[in-house]
Amino acid sequence: MTEIVRITLENEMDLIVAHKRMISIGEYLKLSLSTQTTLATAIVEVSREVIDMTDTGYLIAGIAFTEGKYFLGGTIHYTGDVQLSDNNEGVAYAKKLVPECNVVNKANGGSVTITIGLPRSIRLSPAFIQHVKEHFKDMKPATPYEELKARNVALNKLAIEKDKQLEYTRYLDEKKNEFISTASHELKTPLTTIMAFSQILLSMSQQECSPQVRTFIEKIHNQSSKLKTLIQQLLDISKIEAGRLEYNKEPINFYNYTNEIVNTLRLVHPTHHITLTEDNSGDLVYADKLRIEQVFANLVSNAAKYSKAGSTITIHVSSDNSGMQKVAITDHGIGISAKNLQAVFNKFYREEQVYNKIAGLGIGLFITKGIVEEHGGSIWVESKEGEGSTFTFTIPVLKLHL
Repeated sequence: MTEIVRITLENEMDLIVAHKRMISIGEYLKLSLSTQTTLATAIVEVSREVIDMTDTGYLIAGIAFTEGKYFLGGTIHYTGDVQLSDNNEGVAYAKKLVPECNVVNKANGGSVTITIGLPRSIRLSPAFIQHVKEHFKDMKPATPYEELKARNVALNKLAIEKDKQLEYTRYLDEKKNEFISTASHELKTPLTTIMAFSQILLSMSQQECSPQVRTFIEKIHNQSSKLKTLIQQLLDISKIEAGRLEYNKEPINFYNYTNEIVNTLRLVHPTHHITLTEDNSGDLVYADKLRIEQVFANLVSNAAKYSKAGSTITIHVSSDNSGMQKVAITDHGIGISAKNLQAVFNKFYREEQVYNKIAGLGIGLFITKGIVEEHGGSIWVESKEGEGSTFTFTIPVLKLHL
């Protein structure tokens, strides 16, 4: 049977839709009114029987060609434990109306096919049947209910497509993270060896290692250190997304802790003036020292990267009445455009204006955000193009129960 229309059978309103559609097909084929009504009624009666038993039935109305003759009709499908027979009231009534009403039951449902022969005067052909199919495909809904149902079908299809796309995206993301993790681990072994030997060479005397060679080794060591940091960031990304980034939290005096970190950061970034101001920052926090140091390092590194050498980077630490320790890191660099303020924390995101000018992969802020949120805090940025940026993050103060 060539399908002309398909109607799901969920409730009584679908019987109206089925009746109208069968009448419409009969009219289009120029059948008599009595033939239209008889066929539509027979199909509706069996459909009613199916609706009473299940809400997963559906009707396929169409034209079939058998033994040199064309037939118009419909097949009502049903699933599950439903089993129909000639004894069912709807089937019995349909058999009185039309000459062909065949019930086929299977292990998991079945179908009832109802047909009437079409007169040869209609001059049907495969091409004409396809024309009929296209006509009813583009036909507008006959009732508000049918319109609403068509919209729901369209929305369901869209939702299914989006779910498939999301599932595929997750699959690709998992494979990408798996590759990053594996590749990063493989890179760490030879890199560790390179750094170890470069450190040995740097410890040699001037007699053993000339100044020119030492310069080359220093470059090798510095670039290896950058590569090590990048590899560690890639590993952190895969762990964050898999929920496997480990934390060793402990009570920390935030005042002492930040002073130690800032002193280290001044040595790491000698080209910038890093100042520290603290206001009521002597609270205890429950945090992973290495991970929070990573947060400081990422934010200060970004501040130095996007501001001129010799400019000041200010770190202001304070606590507020909401039980949070707050850290604000301010630079006077190129700033961030208003439209990109939220996007800067996205994985691999970088602004177009710096894409080819300043090295980076756009993963530091993504990792930083993940670490801060795992500590129960939050992070945000305020910025103006050409004036600089302030990245602020918070972590909860440790509450001691005496």
